[in-house]
Amino acid sequence: MVVTYTGAENPIFKVGQADPGNGLMKLAQQGDAADLAAALKKVDGVTHVYVLAAESSTVLLPAVGDQPGSKVTQKLQVAKGEHLAIATMYGFSNDWFFASTDDIDPTKPGDYSSAVKLYDDGTAVDQFPGAGNSQFNLGGNVAEHDNTIQEVPNPNAFTTLPEITDFIKVTIE
Repeated sequence: MVVTYTGAENPIFKVGQADPGNGLMKLAQQGDAADLAAALKKVDGVTHVYVLAAESSTVLLPAVGDQPGSKVTQKLQVAKGEHLAIATMYGFSNDWFFASTDDIDPTKPGDYSSAVKLYDDGTAVDQFPGAGNSQFNLGGNVAEHDNTIQEVPNPNAFTTLPEITDFIKVTIE
């Protein structure tokens, strides 16, 4: 999901605060951006909300071996002074998601991949990504948790991850 907005604060979430109840939990746990998109369209200062889906799937697949990863593109309507924020689910995890919190100027072309970090929404008990028995996308019932949104440490309790820029690339042309 991509959001353009005016003002100084990212409208999707704030690190150190609880999930805002605007649909971010569903994006983080299930990969479904519909509720979050609908909520953000009603927020003062949000100018556009885009939900980007891969061409033949609702899942953005990673590059594995010689297989290319998925990619999405979107023509944005932006004006000087607006900011851009993104959020997308991190694979099969309980409630991890990639998002930008750094200020991204959508009127300036460039590679903004380093503005993306991996966050824990704090709404589900953490388990090893792709192997937890309470992960929604693996058919489990989510074990609820009540923590604030925090950046996922690397290494973390389960694994050492590659650099975030090896997972996701954000470019404005």
